[in-house]
Amino acid sequence: MQLYHASTQGGLQVLEPRRSPFFEKPVQVCMTSLRAMALFYLIRNFEYAYGYDRQGRLYFADPFPDALKKLYSGKRGWVYTCESGDYEKTAIPNEYISRTPVRVTEAAFVPDAYAAFLEEERAGNILLYDYSRTADADPSSPNYARNRGFVAHYQMGEWSLFPTDWMTGTLGDVLDLSAFIMSMISRTSDEWASDLTYPLVKKKYDILQNYFLKTYNVNLKNIGNTVY
Repeated sequence: MQLYHASTQGGLQVLEPRRSPFFEKPVQVCMTSLRAMALFYLIRNFEYAYGYDRQGRLYFADPFPDALKKLYSGKRGWVYTCESGDYEKTAIPNEYISRTPVRVTEAAFVPDAYAAFLEEERAGNILLYDYSRTADADPSSPNYARNRGFVAHYQMGEWSLFPTDWMTGTLGDVLDLSAFIMSMISRTSDEWASDLTYPLVKKKYDILQNYFLKTYNVNLKNIGNTVY
């Protein structure tokens, strides 16, 4: 089994264990058996939304319009093939770690990460879900509204199941923002509990909460928790 590690740094012969600045993980080398999964780590802001469907297939769902293209277009780096070894499997699908240095057996330059993702999609190695595509009502689907970061509108219900632009048959981000803000000021923390178990919903919630608090000194969470 081949394992991969992606880096923006070229010329590496040995991968040294390091502590991730983004997650609370020990000092280690992280690897994956999926080249498509490795590509996600060619950026450092980690604003991605990848996951696995019921069949174990890797997918990426745009958390905002043209997210994959905006995040990865023009980003370059290297995907390293790692020396075979008895590496530890983690709870994350297809992820392996080593607490000792790992030798590199091959290095492939990636001139454009976005183009590389499209190649992986054509090869059937990843499913890419466009933000403008309508969502599903099936909670087990990677295209399920909550998996995509969409919440119900307080008046219109599950708006993301239907096109917001009937001419093009696509979704738009204006209604997404409106539905989210209205939900934040009309639902209590208890009512949000289930939706916030979905990573993209939680990310949007935190971004809006922090933005309104810092920019306007308005606490959307407190407004939602107010009982009239």
